[in-house]
Amino acid sequence: MKNDLLRSRGKKPRTGKILRCKECRTEFYVKPSQISFARYCSKECQRKAFTQGKVKKCAICGTEFRRAPSQERLRGARYCSYACAHKGLGKRSTGSKNRAWKGSRIKISRLDGYFSKFIRLRDGLCCVRCGKQYVRGDQGLHCSHFIGRAHMATRFDPDNCDAFCWGCHRFMETHKATTYREWKIKQLGQERFDLLIERSREVGNFDREATGVRVRELLKEVNDGRLN
Repeated sequence: MKNDLLRSRGKKPRTGKILRCKECRTEFYVKPSQISFARYCSKECQRKAFTQGKVKKCAICGTEFRRAPSQERLRGARYCSYACAHKGLGKRSTGSKNRAWKGSRIKISRLDGYFSKFIRLRDGLCCVRCGKQYVRGDQGLHCSHFIGRAHMATRFDPDNCDAFCWGCHRFMETHKATTYREWKIKQLGQERFDLLIERSREVGNFDREATGVRVRELLKEVNDGRLN
């Protein structure tokens, strides 16, 4: 039996198809020229699907939320808010936990961990760019190196490092020659900045033992509140 939706409403026969609305599941007629992209029976169903989306559960706090399909493709649907996304990405987007990880030639040692902890405590467990506050043990606050870790002369230099949140760290790393450089000059002053660049070019044997003693002393000072 022919579907009533395919019955002609005039002289010309209907040559389209009957589809089912993805939102309300109602059958509706679609013209041949619209078959490839038709998904909803009405503007109301389309608006409802695009603004409400599917119900998702936040991977961090467990709150249920809705996300439009277009936003789901762009931003994903694991987190209900930027705050939860920040926590989640801080845990899984660094080092070997990142899906784009291809290995690193620079090994992160225990000494790097001590120095990173010192920088974060020195800056008051706060992102020095946006002011976001953190607590001890939070992985969202990073130790950023203006001059990369490959330069051993400035790898453990306090003037070379700053505490940044995940977002600011990512932004500054991709704008190192412009925004980060200008920000660093404003922070240190032109004279100290030039001295930092000169130190980074020094070539010689790296004394890991002496550096370890100095880093542990700095960490002890900041823990005791003796570091200005």
